[in-house]
Amino acid sequence: MTCTKKDNTKAQLQLAVKKVLRFKVKAELQEILDEVMEQAEAQYKEYDLSVA
Repeated sequence: MTCTKKDNTKAQLQLAVKKVLRFKVKAELQEILDEVMEQAEAQYKEYDLSVA
């Protein structure tokens, strides 16, 4: 998977998380998003992205 495709996937995931949380936790949204992305990146660090 190319770096651009990886960045696009990351952006899509961030947008999906923002949409879900937007109305619930506006003040803490960025902090929560950063934590979710950090956990996702750690979990899938070794994942073969060419399969996706």
